[in-house]
Amino acid sequence: MTFERIPFAERPEFRSTGNNTITAEGIAMRYETRSKKIADKFFEQFTPGAFTKTLQEATIESHHEHSGPYLGSTRNNSLRLHDSPTALAYEIDLPDTTAGRDAATLLGLTTPAPAAPRLRAGG
Repeated sequence: MTFERIPFAERPEFRSTGNNTITAEGIAMRYETRSKKIADKFFEQFTPGAFTKTLQEATIESHHEHSGPYLGSTRNNSLRLHDSPTALAYEIDLPDTTAGRDAATLLGLTTPAPAAPRLRAGG
């Protein structure tokens, strides 16, 4: 199995559902927009529909840091992907695990207490 690392196009937003579930949502890919330079060698640019077949046929998993701890999957609906003519958006219910909390912290969420997540200004 091969993995493709697609970094977030923009910082995610966070919300809490009240049952201590933290959901991160945002844009994974804006279509027709050139990426930042990758490995100091090339750029990527995707067109609408680039992920249609994969989204229809494959189970997509989210891992922290490419192949690190598991965070969510389309199989159990903890990862939801929304393809539009302009972007590929995501929502992911972060697991209540060390990996899930670490991912929230590293993605920009600050939590003074587990039951009271807050958004950092601008994030």
